[in-house]
Amino acid sequence: MIGIPDDRLGEEVMAVLTLRPGGALTAPEAIASCRERVAADKYPRVIEIRDELPKNALGKILKDQLLPR
Repeated sequence: MIGIPDDRLGEEVMAVLTLRPGGALTAPEAIASCRERVAADKYPRVIEIRDELPKNALGKILKDQLLPR
């Protein structure tokens, strides 16, 4: 999860997901699932599903490259 700019609140929660092979999940389904399990101020309002996450040579996720496309 990362923070993205928001005009009203200053920052909003965004999640970037990758699915397992054969996995089927849509962004609205993921948001609904998070809404049931996570506090109202912490569940992601925006979810982006990607094929893979950008990583550096050590395998760490490059969060600065996760901003919305």
